[in-house]
Amino acid sequence: MISTLLLKIQRLVNIDISERITYNVKNKYLRYYKKYFGVSKTHLTDKMNVIFSSNRDEPISENHYFPHIFTEIEGNHICSTSKHTNVELIKNIEVGSDMNNEKLHILLKKTVLGDEGKYEIKTMYRMGYLKNEIIGCQKKSLAISLTEKIVEYQIEFESEELKIKYLLRKKKLLTEGRQFVILLNNRIVAWSKISDIDYNAANIAVYTDYNFRGRGYATQLVEEATKWCLDNNKLPVYWVDKTNKASFKVAQKIGFEVLFEEIAVKTVNGSKIV
Repeated sequence: MISTLLLKIQRLVNIDISERITYNVKNKYLRYYKKYFGVSKTHLTDKMNVIFSSNRDEPISENHYFPHIFTEIEGNHICSTSKHTNVELIKNIEVGSDMNNEKLHILLKKTVLGDEGKYEIKTMYRMGYLKNEIIGCQKKSLAISLTEKIVEYQIEFESEELKIKYLLRKKKLLTEGRQFVILLNNRIVAWSKISDIDYNAANIAVYTDYNFRGRGYATQLVEEATKWCLDNNKLPVYWVDKTNKASFKVAQKIGFEVLFEEIAVKTVNGSKIV
């Protein structure tokens, strides 16, 4: 009888600890999110809060530019935008409490995005990992941390020049252990990396060659990247297009949860400004 009571008490204690950990981690993500968008309470209004940010002039994952990102933080509508943006295009977007993504899409097409073909409008999920450890989904993983030695001796390139360029481009990632791959027949068929680290949060990117999809490689690689984040005291961030169901399922399977929904304007062909 006493042992049963003690077990019940222990379960309640464990639940309480788990809830407190989740609450604390969510607060860490919120603090990161505010910093990432440059939000402070002093300038928030009930309209569209336009905040110029140098982050919008920096590429995500090396070559993807998002000069405008719209989101909602604690009930406030935020537009984080490039410092090169013509503010006249943004300031007329006035919103109320009933603002939704469909309405914003329409407003964007009428105002900010005048030239077809120069941009894409994406609805994105910013997902976070609220646990303090990884519970592996894959019993046997083929994912490995990529090193200069592996690039030098185990991966085939069409030329020595391409190998040197690859090593130079990946030097920081390889040095810090932020690149993970799956190799088959001396070829990278899938990879993940910690592409960007902002305000102690680390963005995870993943890709699998079309001919090798459906084998669980992305799950293995994202697990490794998430482990790196936790081991290095970084908040894992998985930023995924809402329409990319396969990628979303990978993140969910590992344990990521949607924390924020955004509308992101992406420039086409790597140009910086819309």
